[in-house]
Amino acid sequence: MSATRWMAALLGTVILGIGIAACGSGNGTGEEVVSTPGVEVSAVNKELGLGKPSPKLCEGKQYKIGVDYFSTTEPFAQEWLKGIEEAAEKTGCVEITAISDDLDPAKAVANAQTFVQQHMDAVLLLQVIASAQPGVMRILNEAHIPAVASAIPAPGATFLSVPDYESGFGGGEFLGKAAAKKWPGKKPYLIMGGFPDGGTVEVDRINGVIEGVEKAIPGIPANHVFLIDTKAEPSVAHARALEAVSKVPAGEPILVSAINDITAYSEFQAVRQAGRANDALALGVGAVYPAGVNYVCDTPQYVGAITQKPETWGGYLIPSALGLLNGKQVPPSVNVPWEILTRENAKEIYPQASC
Repeated sequence: MSATRWMAALLGTVILGIGIAACGSGNGTGEEVVSTPGVEVSAVNKELGLGKPSPKLCEGKQYKIGVDYFSTTEPFAQEWLKGIEEAAEKTGCVEITAISDDLDPAKAVANAQTFVQQHMDAVLLLQVIASAQPGVMRILNEAHIPAVASAIPAPGATFLSVPDYESGFGGGEFLGKAAAKKWPGKKPYLIMGGFPDGGTVEVDRINGVIEGVEKAIPGIPANHVFLIDTKAEPSVAHARALEAVSKVPAGEPILVSAINDITAYSEFQAVRQAGRANDALALGVGAVYPAGVNYVCDTPQYVGAITQKPETWGGYLIPSALGLLNGKQVPPSVNVPWEILTRENAKEIYPQASC
């Protein structure tokens, strides 16, 4: 998958807040940042210890690892960083230096320069502006510092993430089946919140959701699909969803999803504000505990959420970085596990859930 649907939308599908410049998968530097099919963790974790950080991965050495993450307040980023810190502690040989880039491409590049100046052995990236990744990687490559990227691929770095299109498609099909059962024969309207500045994987994720819905409910008209650019900001997602729902005829079913829990919930809140909650079903993306799980548990219109479990990613990222530093074969792309969280299985996934 690529940004094709976003381009096609300019010709037929309704778009709110998106311009042509935001639709491509390039990054403005002449370099193409693309995601490649990843191997499953289960295929490589025995040799690399993915998911099982421990002192035996250290090989008798100490390491300094820099971490760039996109927010000091966003739940996914916070859980991701916590998982990194916990995994580093389990090895007993990794010292973490974490700096937020605050969704600022220039700051992401400056952070990379800081990691070079501080002589980091490796860098982990949760930097989600695709256009910044080539500049970040040029700095790290020139300093011969290996990197592992997550969420957004970076040229030449190992990439570790949930398979975005596959998980989006699975979630979308689940949402579509629920809609088909609730409103037999109806062609629902879709309010789908994307983030094209995040590059191909962010586009793939929401494309997957849309195409999963369309598999479950064939023949949804193009003008029933509202692709909105959330800018990864809840307030923007809410405002643009409110505009979209105003264009949906009274009584018609509405399906809501987005790139992450917060933007999806902000869109649903807009639907609720418009008095259309009873016409809606929603799919979360991330299921980050507690907020993302609570959206599912506490909101009857939520059919579920795609789990990403960012708190577990450190257990894959730290071993990947140590593998690179110790000359092991680390795949260019690794898929971490995902599933659909619902009110019925939430306690199996998060025993502390309120469901």
